[in-house]
Amino acid sequence: MTELEKYLITKFLEQSYQPLYNWSPTWTDQNYQNKVKRYDNRIEMILSELENPNGKFLDIGCSEGYDSFKIHENGGNVVGVDKVLRALPTAKYLQLYHDITENLKFIKSNIFDFLESNEEHFDYCICFLVLHHFLDKYDNLSDSDNFLTIQGINLLDKIKKISKVSFLQLRLNGRDLEFQEYLMNERGFSDVKILTPPSNVDIKGKEVIFKCTT
Repeated sequence: MTELEKYLITKFLEQSYQPLYNWSPTWTDQNYQNKVKRYDNRIEMILSELENPNGKFLDIGCSEGYDSFKIHENGGNVVGVDKVLRALPTAKYLQLYHDITENLKFIKSNIFDFLESNEEHFDYCICFLVLHHFLDKYDNLSDSDNFLTIQGINLLDKIKKISKVSFLQLRLNGRDLEFQEYLMNERGFSDVKILTPPSNVDIKGKEVIFKCTT
């Protein structure tokens, strides 16, 4: 990478207001620092659950790639997928900036299109704060069949088919146990474990992570 290319990439990355891997922004505030802390604690919790940190990972909705980079740093072979126009170029430029050439790939795609054409199988799937977009707005607490929309059910079932272990993070407003039961009974995971964030971490909207084994 030439000095000019590095300069242009730096200028591009400086425009991001999201936490970026191994990047110190020229500005900072408490909200930014809290978000970095949340991201770091979240990924440390996931890494502590891995039997094979050198396995193959799919990061659905990877955004700017913070989690993908961290998993790669820990030895994982990672594919990050996202359709957000701004996020993927940021992840790719950050990859260039850090000169990471192996075992990390970012793909701009609608996740349903990607899963439809994908022929790979992954040891782990990371799906952070994507499924909550598919929570059924008309869900009744007494009827677990309606937790997810048809698209959400389709996404969850596709994830189950391509990975051995999935980490799903979403906002459930205190309905953790009901959703754990739903994942096992309705969606057919063999084991579902609720991973509780550290007590010193402020998780907005009760963002819960489920470790789901196929």
